[in-house]
Amino acid sequence: MADAVAVFSEGTFEEQIQELVNYLARGLADEARAAYIRPFQEALLTPEGKKPLAEDADRRKKIIGMVREKVVGLGEGTDREIEGFFNLLISHLVTLFTSTPDLEPHVSALVGTITAAPETQTGIVYRVLSNLFNGLPRKSSLRRDVYLALLKLASDQGDLDVLQIERADVKRWLSEWEISEEEGATFLETVAEAFRKAGTSKRLTAISSFTCSTSARSLLRRLLRVDTLEAVQDHPLYSLLKIFSSGDLAQYHSWESEHASILAEFGMDKEILLRKIRLLTLASIASAKIGRDVPYAEIASALRVQENEVESWAIDAIRHKLIGGKLSQATSSIHITRSSTRAFGTSQWQDLEAQLVQWKTNLTEVSKVIAQARKIAAGSSSTAGTARTAVAEVGA
Repeated sequence: MADAVAVFSEGTFEEQIQELVNYLARGLADEARAAYIRPFQEALLTPEGKKPLAEDADRRKKIIGMVREKVVGLGEGTDREIEGFFNLLISHLVTLFTSTPDLEPHVSALVGTITAAPETQTGIVYRVLSNLFNGLPRKSSLRRDVYLALLKLASDQGDLDVLQIERADVKRWLSEWEISEEEGATFLETVAEAFRKAGTSKRLTAISSFTCSTSARSLLRRLLRVDTLEAVQDHPLYSLLKIFSSGDLAQYHSWESEHASILAEFGMDKEILLRKIRLLTLASIASAKIGRDVPYAEIASALRVQENEVESWAIDAIRHKLIGGKLSQATSSIHITRSSTRAFGTSQWQDLEAQLVQWKTNLTEVSKVIAQARKIAAGSSSTAGTARTAVAEVGA
């Protein structure tokens, strides 16, 4: 879905408002039409001593708000006229209401009105919503709301292909929109679920893989806080969920030995699960060793792999941005520079405290060394000065 630049039609603000109102008043009898238009004509007049309308943003906001409130449908016009009307209205709204809180009620109302149009107008509804999406600022969180409306419309019509959604688009949107990590995860889940229901396997694979790579940790944390899960805490899948949230490979193997039939029952791929828990286990090891070297042997033992396989696992974890570090074949170790934290509880706070204490100790030692060096340098300078004085006296 390409970005578009809103373009106003020719004419002054007053003329454009008159154009919008005339469109809304179509179909009314002459007397009713005159009564309908009169409040707008009065609002456009500038009382004596007041600022001209072109210099009064508050008045322009009030007037365009009046127009938006009168929009209760797509109106009576051809598809081209409908699209032109909404493009002009959207342009004024986005230009005048620059903050999201101010713009949100107008966008929300428009989305509700547009999506309520009869099925016979689905084509123009797609175009108007697409124009609204593209007309909003790229960073606006309202773009997500408009796209979800488009997604629901396409899903209900069984026509998801019309959206032409690509993984690259989703990735770019999430990097641009000013939304939280959890809001982004919810958006991804909604998109993936829509394609899952539609059975669009190719796009589902692309979206789902991105969902897993960008929001899995957030999703796991939120799932464990969902109240409805309290009723199923005794189910084996709940314990499996906890293992993938904060457990390790050893715990997974223990679970698998007791619940092997569960994997087959729910169609889970053992190899995929094993690979993921190994990567997560490596991330946990790294998070406790930031700034230190971790021997390949230690990692091999935790992942239950051969030592010569450790580098490929480490590279895979780095590629998935789970950890950051430098591999050393000479020392058969990896120096950890960064790690994604799977959870942040008491243990992680304790690790953070220990690291801060260590850094403080190191800085104190460095300060002592610097102070000692300065003292020695000052002493050497004093001795040299005395020696020069003595030489001078002898020469005299």
